Amino acid sequence: MGRSIEQDALTIDLRKLDSVRAASDRQTAVIGGGANNLQVARVLEQEGLATPLGLVATVGFVGWATLGGYGSFMNQWGLGVDNIVEAEVVTWEGKVITANEELLAGIRGAGGAFGIIVSLTVKVYALEKVLAGGILFAPQQFKPFLRMLESEASSFPPALQVGTAVFNFPGKVRVFRAELLWSSPDLDAGYTAIQRLKSLSPPSIGDDVSETALSTLIEKITAMIPPAYGGNETVSFATFDDESLDVLDQYVTAMPNDPATVIALHHLSPVSPSARPLQESMGSSWPLRCGHTMIEIIGSVRDKTKQFESRQWSVECRDALWRTTKSLEETYISMTYPGDRTLAQIYGSKWENLKSLSAKYDPHGIFELSVPRIRSGMA
Repeated sequence: MGRSIEQDALTIDLRKLDSVRAASDRQTAVIGGGANNLQVARVLEQEGLATPLGLVATVGFVGWATLGGYGSFMNQWGLGVDNIVEAEVVTWEGKVITANEELLAGIRGAGGAFGIIVSLTVKVYALEKVLAGGILFAPQQFKPFLRMLESEASSFPPALQVGTAVFNFPGKVRVFRAELLWSSPDLDAGYTAIQRLKSLSPPSIGDDVSETALSTLIEKITAMIPPAYGGNETVSFATFDDESLDVLDQYVTAMPNDPATVIALHHLSPVSPSARPLQESMGSSWPLRCGHTMIEIIGSVRDKTKQFESRQWSVECRDALWRTTKSLEETYISMTYPGDRTLAQIYGSKWENLKSLSAKYDPHGIFELSVPRIRSGMA
């Protein structure tokens, strides 16, 4: 969204703080404030460990995790935000502190709004290899697959993560892909679960599921993302109905024919630890505590002269989905375009506490340009 740089503001580059250190008990790891997803994956897998990560290599881990953390393993181990156990922070006074429970609850969901996060301690889990890959479908199978996935989500093992996306291959060939990730050392059970999913799915074009390392998967996905112009939109749903699926299908059909234009769906299963009721999540400011799907509408194109057309498509898609009866008021702050939502809408019952934390831990507004911009009250 371009909010990493602000005119006449001080920008602090944390990329040198990229250490990743697993604890001797192999239960947690300390991750530097400048480490990215690929760096974290590579170091942890050398130790036979893993933690929930985003699947784009260059995305910074701390920002990804503290503002929600959709990605790998979230059905098995929860969102990135729910795996944070400690944070080291530089305050507005320049003091380095370990966040107390009150401040940590704010960081889990509102990230660096209260100070500079120089490291996070997160939960880690034993895992050496994963099953990963995808099943390709014709785009017409988009709606039938989503209906199947929603009806069967609770019946699949938590170790099976399913993401879905519609995108264009070079040559203007549009496809729908279900991206699969199995996060248990029992790979035989993974093959069985994936085979069951395939048996319930509509007819496919092919699949490429195989045993691999998480870092290899991250590199593969990142290599598929071309340099592009444009931006993202987002809408979330707890459940789909015919109206919402019809609207989604309409904008899949109307997508610009560019490899950089994508509709990606991140499905948090009702069995995920992060789908527990809100009242059981008081140590966090993350608001969405139910099984749900976060839709990422990537209105980007490689041809700069076509970016306004693509942007118009993504905004119209977002607005049409928002108008459906099943859309949620809460949106994913990292993908919410500036000005599209108030922070009261995004954080719901957590909003008043975030304002209080900001007044207490950033009384002079030193960090008011961070995301979320609590003082402005807007995404």
